[in-house]
Amino acid sequence: RMKSKMMDRNSSFIFEDDFVHNKGSFTESKGGWNSFTEAIETPKGIFLVVDKGMSVYLQKKNFKDKNEIDFVIQKVKSAN
Repeated sequence: RMKSKMMDRNSSFIFEDDFVHNKGSFTESKGGWNSFTEAIETPKGIFLVVDKGMSVYLQKKNFKDKNEIDFVIQKVKSAN
């Protein structure tokens, strides 16, 4: 098995009213909230489901406050 090149790499998300901007080590993208099919809150984070079996996990500690978390969850829900 080959060593993952994704280890210890950062990715950042910018959440706006009309879109989500993602910037990582290898890629940059901008998409609508409808890119996510579901937002699932857990005790320590949020899963943003992209497709069946695929999701992005964001730790709550990376958000400024609960209002930012609620904003993301509500935007995904209202886009679907």
